[in-house]
Amino acid sequence: MDHDYSAMCDVSALISCTRVLTSEYGSGFGIIGPLFGESSPLNQKNAFYGVIGYSVLAAIQLSNAQWSANISLVAGILMNIMSVYLFVSK
Repeated sequence: MDHDYSAMCDVSALISCTRVLTSEYGSGFGIIGPLFGESSPLNQKNAFYGVIGYSVLAAIQLSNAQWSANISLVAGILMNIMSVYLFVSK
């Protein structure tokens, strides 16, 4: 990563997207790196997992079956739990 990079959403030293994006929790949710190694192909930026997760969730919504509603509910709960984890982790 470019060390001179500054995210557009940096407001102050306290509210800094750059600090979050470059922290240990900015890739692999801070979990994959310690488990599989920092150079593991699974240790991607969290945004990558977000795009995949929400795309799958959107595709599931195309079905009118009950199972799709159940999966959407569980996935939504898990995504919210991960958001809270990332919020309180550092």
